[in-house]
Amino acid sequence: MSDILAGISILLVFLTVLLSFISNGINDLLRTPKPGTARAEARVEFNSKLRFALFAQSIPVTLVFILVWYVLLPQTATIISTCHFDIWNFDTLKTIFVLIELGVLGFIIYSGIQTSRLISKLLN
Repeated sequence: MSDILAGISILLVFLTVLLSFISNGINDLLRTPKPGTARAEARVEFNSKLRFALFAQSIPVTLVFILVWYVLLPQTATIISTCHFDIWNFDTLKTIFVLIELGVLGFIIYSGIQTSRLISKLLN
C-alpha cells in the first residue's frame, strides 16, 4: 500500500503543478472580454485561443484526473467497505488513500468547472 501511495503522490505532484500552470492561462482567458462582432479578426483569434485552451489543456487535464480517480476507485471502495470508523485507532495509510481519492475528486470538479466555463465562453 505504501508503494502505491508513493507512486500516486509523485503523479499527483506533477498533475497539480500542471493544473496550476494551465489554470493561470485559462483564468486569464476567461477574464479577458471577448472582442465584439465588429472586430472579426480579433474575435477569430480569441476563439482560436479558447479552442486551444479547451482542447489542448483543459479537457486533457480533466480526463487525466478522471482516469486517476477511476483507477483508485476500486481500492477506495474496498477500504471504505471493509474498514470501520474509529477516531483514535485508524489505519493511517488507508485514511490517506481515501483522502487522496477525495482530493482527486476535488480536482476533477475544479477542472470540470473550468472546462465548462471555457465551453460557455466559446459558444457565446
